[in-house]
Amino acid sequence: MVLLGAEPNHTACHRIHRPQALVHAVEKYVPLELTKHISGMTVYAQLRNGDRCVTGRGSITNGADGSGDVCGNGLNSGLGAIVTKRSRGMLDAGKRDVCVESCVSCVVSSMACDVLKDYYVMWVESSLVLRLQEPLPGKASARSQLHEHNDVATDGSLVSPSGRLKQDCGKKHVVKLLSLHIVHGMAHKDPANYGFVLQSVCQPNNPHQLECYPSHMIRFGLLMHFLWQCPDEAFTAPKVAHREKDAGKSLKSPKSGGIAAPNSAACSFDGGNSHGMMLHLFPSTEVKRSITQTKARAAGPAILIFGLGANVIGNWLDFAFPPDVSIDVVDVEPAVLRTCQQNGQVPPCEEILSASGAPTGVWRVAHDHPRYPHYRFIVGDARDVLLESNGTSGNEKEAPNGINRFYDVIFLDCYDPEKESMLHDAGLLNLCRGRLVDGGALVVNAHIIPRRESYMEQFLNSHFASVQLLPLISCDQCVAVCLNGQQKCAEIPAEEHQKKMATRFGARSARRAAAYIHNIFQSSDGRYIHRPTTCYLDALWLKQARSLPNELCIAHVWDYHE
Repeated sequence: MVLLGAEPNHTACHRIHRPQALVHAVEKYVPLELTKHISGMTVYAQLRNGDRCVTGRGSITNGADGSGDVCGNGLNSGLGAIVTKRSRGMLDAGKRDVCVESCVSCVVSSMACDVLKDYYVMWVESSLVLRLQEPLPGKASARSQLHEHNDVATDGSLVSPSGRLKQDCGKKHVVKLLSLHIVHGMAHKDPANYGFVLQSVCQPNNPHQLECYPSHMIRFGLLMHFLWQCPDEAFTAPKVAHREKDAGKSLKSPKSGGIAAPNSAACSFDGGNSHGMMLHLFPSTEVKRSITQTKARAAGPAILIFGLGANVIGNWLDFAFPPDVSIDVVDVEPAVLRTCQQNGQVPPCEEILSASGAPTGVWRVAHDHPRYPHYRFIVGDARDVLLESNGTSGNEKEAPNGINRFYDVIFLDCYDPEKESMLHDAGLLNLCRGRLVDGGALVVNAHIIPRRESYMEQFLNSHFASVQLLPLISCDQCVAVCLNGQQKCAEIPAEEHQKKMATRFGARSARRAAAYIHNIFQSSDGRYIHRPTTCYLDALWLKQARSLPNELCIAHVWDYHE
C-alpha cells in the first residue's frame, strides 16, 4: 500500500554536473508541483478511501503477483471505480480528508541535456507527510466548518482539500515519490517564466503502481482498443450478458492456481480480430516457455511508446504483458535515458552497434531479461524515427533504429519543455497512423481545452475511423484514443458497419464486453488463455459516453467516476 520512509537524506544525494542554484530552486518548487497534483494520484485515492479499493460489483482487480491482490496495480484504486448510486453515496460518506502537512524534495541527480540545449534532467526524491482526518459525524457540524479552499494544504495548514478543518489526532503517513523534471538552466532566476513541471512520478520499487495521467492512458487506451477489436458476440451473446453481474467471481482454481474453465460454451474464444485480440489474451505455459527459450523474433503484438520520461508506462507494460509482446520506447533526449539507467528506471541494457562498430542509439535489454530481444530503447526524434521506419527518409539502407514493423498500440506522450506543451500535431498523428496495424490504437496524452472545437481541430480531422476522448477532471488535459480502420466484411455496407461499431462505445457495452473477456477460458487451439487479473478491462469506472456528432469518424466523449 503506502510506502513509508524517512525524509530524504541530502548527504546521500549523488549529483552530476550540478548547478547549485538551479538544484536549490528545484528542491524549492518541486514540493509545490507535487502538492498541486497530489489529489490526482493513486496514493491519495487509496488513503482517502481508507485503503478500500472498491471497484464495484462485477469488477476484476489485478495483483502484482497475479494473485488478485486488491490495489496491486494502482489502476482500479486510482480511478475510483464507484459504480452505483448506492455504493457511491456510502463511500462518499466514508471518505477521509487527506492533506499534505509537509513535503521535502532532494535532487538525486542532475544531468545536462544533449539535444535540449540549456536544459537539465533532474531526478528528484520527495518525502510527503500526509495527514488523514476521519469524516465528521454529522452533516450539520461538517457544513459549519467548511471554508473556501480549492488546493491541497501545505506546511501544516489547518485546512484540507475538501475545505474541512483538521484535528490534531489525524493519522500521519509518510510517502516517498520519485519524479523526473526537465528544467531550464535559468529557471532559478526567472521561475515565473520557466516551469518545474512533473514529467513523471512513481513510487520506488513499485513499477505497477501508476500515478496521475499514465493510469488514464493505459486503462482507457487499452480498454478502447479492446472494444474496437473484440468479436460481436461479446456485445450480443445472451449468456454473456446474463453473467455480467457475476463477472467478479473468482475464476481461479484453488488447487492449481490456474484458471478454472467456466461451464458455459460461450466462454470459448474463436472470433473477432484474432490478431488484435492477442494483445488482451495471455499465452499458455507451453507458448510462454517456447518464447523464452527460443528468443526468436516476436510474432505477437507490438507496442510503441513515444516519450520515455521515467519509463513509467514501459515498466508497467513490461510487468503486465507476456514476453511475446514487443515494446519499443523512443525519446529524443539521450540524457533522459542515461538518467533512467542511472536510477534503475530501465532494465539493464546494452547499445546495439552497427556493422562498423559505431553506436546506433538503440539499446536492447540484456540476454537474461524475459523479453529479450523485444524490449528496446531508441534515442531519436519521433518524426525521424517514424520516417526512417516508413522508408521515406531518402536513405536506401535499413533504418538505423530497426523499427521495421507495425504496431498494435502506440502511446504518444511527448512533451516539449520549451513550449511547455504536449506534442500531438496533425503531421505527427498522421505518421503514427501509418505505423498502426488495421484496428490499431494511438493513445495520446493531449493538453487541450475540452471543447468540441479543440477536438475537431486536433483529432477528428486526422483520418482515423474512431476517436474516443476522456477529458481529465480539473485540468485542461484529455486522453485521446484514435482507432485505425479495420478490414470489414465485403457483404456489409460501410454505413451499416459504421453504425454497428458505434454502438460498442457506451458504458453498458463496455461492461458487457469486459465481462465477456473475463469469462474466456481458452482458445480452441490451446495457445492463448485469458488472464483474469487483466485489470484495465474493468469498465465499471466509466459513467457514460456522449456521442460527438461529425461526418468524419465515430467519436465519443467519456465521463468517469472521480
